[in-house]
Amino acid sequence: MEDKVNLIDELEDLGLSSVSENLKVKVKEDEEAKEAKKRLLLAYENYRVVSPDKIERMDKALYERTSKQDERGYLTYDKLRFTNIKHYDKIPPKEAREKLKEALETNLFDEFEVCDIQSVTKVPDPIIFG
Repeated sequence: MEDKVNLIDELEDLGLSSVSENLKVKVKEDEEAKEAKKRLLLAYENYRVVSPDKIERMDKALYERTSKQDERGYLTYDKLRFTNIKHYDKIPPKEAREKLKEALETNLFDEFEVCDIQSVTKVPDPIIFG
């Protein structure tokens, strides 16, 4: 790293400002990539990972367990809903809030989402108005 800093200084002293700036950007990107990799490894060590495939299977099982069609043809079922924590409008349970505080303190995650269950009702088409 120190060699790169010395090289950047040398290039600037020689008037090679364009290549110097490009090298600065590359060094910064490399540092950010290393930091992201480190954070990702810590996250994998300390938190369970739920793959998109697992989420799809859970959502499908929830649908199969809850889907019902009434005499009017309305289909009702439950599904998983993911909401960015900034837009979540319910108060999570105390245990969840405590876990969130712990996760925030680690500074491992860029953002958080809340998963809850949403009830869906599909009304069959067409609806005719007169």
